Amino acid sequence: MMQSPTTRIPQYMLGSAAALSLSLSGCTTNPGPNYEQPGFFYEVDEAGETVAEPPELPAAVMDAIRATLNGETVMVAGVRIEGSDLYVVYVRNRGFCGSGGCRAQIWRHDRQVTERLEPLPVGRLPIVRLQNGDDGNVRLGVTVSDATTDPYLLGVELNAEGWDPDGWSADLATHIGTPILSRPMLQPIENAGQ
Repeated sequence: MMQSPTTRIPQYMLGSAAALSLSLSGCTTNPGPNYEQPGFFYEVDEAGETVAEPPELPAAVMDAIRATLNGETVMVAGVRIEGSDLYVVYVRNRGFCGSGGCRAQIWRHDRQVTERLEPLPVGRLPIVRLQNGDDGNVRLGVTVSDATTDPYLLGVELNAEGWDPDGWSADLATHIGTPILSRPMLQPIENAGQ
């Protein structure tokens, strides 16, 4: 009688499987992101890269963003620009983005007013904080690229109206600045505007 060949699983993989089994035994009813398993390696889909915390935005800003979305479900990442009443909000979905990326929104929020200013140029995450300009205006770097270039930072300066394309701008290396918004910060807003 002919025996079928036996597949041997290396010892180090058995330990990983046991650890995975132990970590899964304490799971709640939240199934988490969908995974595909080619071979022994998990590949996390893009939606699975989100973090557990909601965007760092006040309720008034979140409500104002929802009001602009016409009931669409989108991915949002947002952060307050330290030392200001400005918030950078990256909204990603098919309706807001194209092949070059998305236009990050700039919101001003204080206790009386929440208003959307001129958005940043089309780009991708991360968005970084740069050193303020000589006049004290906030400077950001937006990650941009096209079919003919490697990614780089487009440096822009914010003013009272948001971003002014006629103001300071510079093409910068991707390794400078301090990241303030990154892809893992994206969170879904479901049933937006309802």
